[in-house]
Amino acid sequence: MNLILPVTKPVAMTDEQIDALVAEQLAPHRFYLLVKQYGVKRQIGSLLVPESAVDAQEWTHGLGVVLRVGPSVYRGRRFEEINLVPDDGPKAGDIVMFEARQPKRFKFHGQTYFLLPDDACTITVAPEAADHVTFKF
Repeated sequence: MNLILPVTKPVAMTDEQIDALVAEQLAPHRFYLLVKQYGVKRQIGSLLVPESAVDAQEWTHGLGVVLRVGPSVYRGRRFEEINLVPDDGPKAGDIVMFEARQPKRFKFHGQTYFLLPDDACTITVAPEAADHVTFKF
């Protein structure tokens, strides 16, 4: 007996759908944050930014949106000693600044994501201010 399966065409997903899938299916362990880079320019007006320039921005722009938080973020003696509790740490949806060369990078559905240790976040940026943050090469 021959079994014929229908051929389905891959469905293109939006960036938001990919982010939701990442946040649902990838859970950071211990003290890591799952972060998507924020503010990398892929297009200026009607001009597409060359891929090499996009890659360069990924290594110099340390601003990202927290998608998911590991179970041990802001927990432990080192945080207790300075009176910090998990509620003081970054939460899903926060925009954080970090040293751009520090996180572990990986791609999922063509998008770049980071695993960032909780103590690597240097600033939480208000959403209305995030578009005004710039970085120098």
